[in-house]
This record gives sequence, C-alpha cells and structure tokens, in this order.
Amino acid sequence: MQSLPGKTFATAFHATCRVLTSLLQHHTKVARNAVPSLMACCRTLLVALVHEGRQNKGSVDSADVVLCAGDFERLVAALVQKVDLTRTAAFLVAEYVSELQHGTLHPDVKKSLVPSVYLLLDVCGMHGSKLLGTALDPGLREIYKALHTDYSRYHKYRGKV
Repeated sequence: MQSLPGKTFATAFHATCRVLTSLLQHHTKVARNAVPSLMACCRTLLVALVHEGRQNKGSVDSADVVLCAGDFERLVAALVQKVDLTRTAAFLVAEYVSELQHGTLHPDVKKSLVPSVYLLLDVCGMHGSKLLGTALDPGLREIYKALHTDYSRYHKYRGKV
C-alpha cells in the first residue's frame, strides 16, 4: 500500500477502512472468528499510515493523511467495540512504536493518529502495558514510555472530576 501514488493511496486506504468497518458492524460473528486476519489488516494500514505521515515524506498531502488517520481511528473504535482485543492490542501498539523509531510524524497526522493508539492502550490494560514496557527493545522502550506517560496524563480516566 505504501508504494501507491498520492491520491491512489488515500482512496485505497479509505476504501479498505470502510470495508473492514462494515465487516465489523454488519458481520460481527464472522469478525470475531477472524481476529488474526483483522489484526494483520490493521497492522498493514497502521504501517502505511505512519510511513505516509512522516514529515520528510512528500508523496501524499498531509491533509489526505489526516483524513486517513480519522478513518483508521473509526476502524479501531469499531474493532475495540466488537472484538475482544485484550491479548492482541499490545502488538498494534508495539508496531506503532516501532514505526515511530524510523522517523518523526507530521504534527497534524500525529494529532489524528494518537487517539486510536490510546484506544488500543485502553484495551491493553495493566498486563499489556507491562508487557510492552518489558518486551520492547531499549530504544523502543523510551518511545513507549513517553507515549504511555502522555496517555496516562491526557487520556486515561482516573475517576476524578
């Protein structure tokens, strides 16, 4: 998907997200039986999105990538609602952290993409967070710690008003 030219990438990304979201909404039973395939699709979409959303990448307009990030967030929200990702969400977060190591995201893209990663961290829970904190390489661990600190500070519900 990363090798597609500008507008074609955005069109293919939107179409893929819509198909997967429709599958989750209208064929939930099938989706629950196909979690590995769904996770592989989400991984591919996430890698392509981060790759195209880098600051030094110029093949796709950042506004189009921001729209793609919004589609990805809707896909992740549907995935979290319909399928039990307790054991597998950590792997998507690890993939995101791994891709961040290769380059800096455009600020608008990051702003649109981070909420979907926070949704995945919500599903991971304490066990998944500890798994990520220990299983990642030392360089990736620092990126993850910064992400988790932002998640705890700005997103995680603590029960206080």
